[in-house]
Amino acid sequence: MADQSEAGETALPHAPASSARQIAVLAALASMGTLATNILLPSLPQMAISLNVTSAAVTSAITIYLAAFAFGQLLVGPLSDRYGRRWPVLIGFAVFFAGSVWCGLANDLPNLLIGRVLQASGACATSVLSRAIARDLFSGAALGRAMALIMIAMSTAPGLSPLVGGALDQAFGWRSEFLFVALFAVIGAIAYSYVFGETHSSIRIPLDPVAITKTYLGLISDRRFAVPAATVSLVIGGLFSTFSAAPRLFIEALQFTPIQLGLFFAGTVLIVFAAGMMATKFASRYGLERSIHAG
Repeated sequence: MADQSEAGETALPHAPASSARQIAVLAALASMGTLATNILLPSLPQMAISLNVTSAAVTSAITIYLAAFAFGQLLVGPLSDRYGRRWPVLIGFAVFFAGSVWCGLANDLPNLLIGRVLQASGACATSVLSRAIARDLFSGAALGRAMALIMIAMSTAPGLSPLVGGALDQAFGWRSEFLFVALFAVIGAIAYSYVFGETHSSIRIPLDPVAITKTYLGLISDRRFAVPAATVSLVIGGLFSTFSAAPRLFIEALQFTPIQLGLFFAGTVLIVFAAGMMATKFASRYGLERSIHAG
């Protein structure tokens, strides 16, 4: 099947090669946000020295990124329902690229934080819409496989990106990490433009701030959503608290090199994969609820 090339034309993929390309690009879109978050971790102490701030202060580059990333997702979904997927994704790539360059050139903490907000604003578009595009293109078992591969990419990026960041820091300095993610965005944008056209072929939903707000409030008040969301938020919040504190502990106190810290984080990927495989077996044997409680 030929790749989609013009806006407004959508078709479900039938050729395995085309589907593989599409899923690979969607995985790259989904992982860009977490790649930009964790690639900096081994370099936080060195960044603090370079920017003449404390290592505690420079961790705000992680905090402000996550805050902008979270807020931006609330806006991207309604915008894509109104204007389609293609242009929000391409604009997201452009904004992310601009933010990465801004960060790489920053000579003080305020400018670094401005760049990080731009990065997060662009990354939230690619991350959210990767899943929306998957739902546009696939259904049934094919959608399940696509979403599983996208989630694997999102889970792998936080563990492996510190190893990449540590290697770049040791070889070229911390600014090279921003060059790396900027190039990643350029390649991702080219691949997305080549593989995908506009995939949102259903009726465009007008932007209605009141209706959008009511929808979000309804989700927050629905226990079926609120309880799992709060659980995941606590777990992810704990992980990122650990991520932010780890460089100060391992590099400053225990004298790890950036690459050693990257290897430490990469090791967590193996645990994530092992736990994911074990979880399916536990769920089938002991039931979903008991497995979740045990976890």
